[in-house]
Formats: sequence, structure tokens, C-alpha cells
Amino acid sequence: MSDTTTDERLRGIAPSRPYWVPFAKGEGFGEYWRAPSTAIDWSLESVAELERRAGSPPGTPRKAVIRNRGYYFHAGLTYSVVSSGRISVRVLPEGWIFGHKGSAVFVEDEAQSELFLLGYLNSALATYFLKKLVNTTATADVGYIEKLPYRRPGAELERAAVERVERIVAALQADPATDVQSLRDEIDDLVFDLFEIGPASRETVRRFYRTVGLVEPSAQAASS
Repeated sequence: MSDTTTDERLRGIAPSRPYWVPFAKGEGFGEYWRAPSTAIDWSLESVAELERRAGSPPGTPRKAVIRNRGYYFHAGLTYSVVSSGRISVRVLPEGWIFGHKGSAVFVEDEAQSELFLLGYLNSALATYFLKKLVNTTATADVGYIEKLPYRRPGAELERAAVERVERIVAALQADPATDVQSLRDEIDDLVFDLFEIGPASRETVRRFYRTVGLVEPSAQAASS
């Protein structure tokens, strides 16, 4: 759905054109890439109904909430809000819409690499930061990701991380069951280098990361 017009993105798509749009809604743990499993009706009629329900008084059953519509259909990153485990961030392709439980991240600084950010957020160190420094509770809710410590990488380190991220995404797109652990480990080492983390502390972070559980889609659905 990358060929939609600005008006279609805001008001909906005419019934003469395909109007079912991939919808990022969280769905539990999933790093780097996940094929769409949910779509939303973005027809003119459906969007008008969503807007009508959004204008309902607070507490109204099935009240719709439409946030940040200007970012709908834009490429970025998405992550699951409900998570008692590791951070898991993945590509949000152009043409998708995101919901509250599939929160989105958009890089506005053109000098900043979105793919490097993807690698950093999926690193063991980012999960360690989130669980130990930012939010020790179970839920990685909206707003917590932006509180993570961050350092802008040098050009060489950034290129090395992005090259590995691209390989991970391509491998998972070809086969979701592909083992990408060795590439993940290499990205972890690059992130450790960026933050000047010594050998002993690296092992502490890795050990902590291994103990943090994963939230599978079925478990998240049960808690939603």
C-alpha cells in the first residue's frame, strides 16, 4: 500500500481500490522482522466510522482512539508495548498502520541510521538498560523506549552494525525460522564497544539477557 495518496491515508481508500492495510498491533515477541498477520479495513466507510466512534464520550463501548495519524503508512520501526521480557523491535514497512500495542518509532534526523537503531534496540544491552535503569516493572509501555541511553555511533561502527542488521532482516524474510544468533552476538559486541563496556560487564549483561523471558504472541493475546 505504498502507492496511497495523502488524502487516502487520512480519509480512507475508495472501495474500487484495495483498502485492507497491514496492521502492526504488537503480537508478542518478534525481533527484526515479522510478516503481517493482521490487516485493518481502511476504506472510506471504515475510517468515517472510526472517526465517529473516536468522537464518542469517554467510557463509550468500542470508543476508537486514533493517534498520530500523520505517521500512518510511513516506514519506521515497531515494538510490542506489552512485554514482561526482552525488547523486541522490528521493521515497520511503508504502507502499514500501527496501533497502541504495536507502538512505532520514526527517525526524524536524516543523519541517523534507522537500521542501526533497530540493531541497538534489539541488543542485550538495550534490554538491560530498560529493565535495570528505565523501567523495572513488567510493561515496556509507550514512552519508555525514548528514555533509553543512546550514543551516536561512528561511521565505521554504524556500517558494521547496519550490514549485520540487513543480513538478519533478509534472512528472516526468507525463512522466519532462520538462526541469526551469531549475527545478533556480533551486533551485541558492536553495541558494547560503542558504550565502552568491559569484558566482565559484558558477561553480566549477557547473563541477565538470557534470564529474561520471551513473550509469545499467544501469551500476549491472553493478557490483552
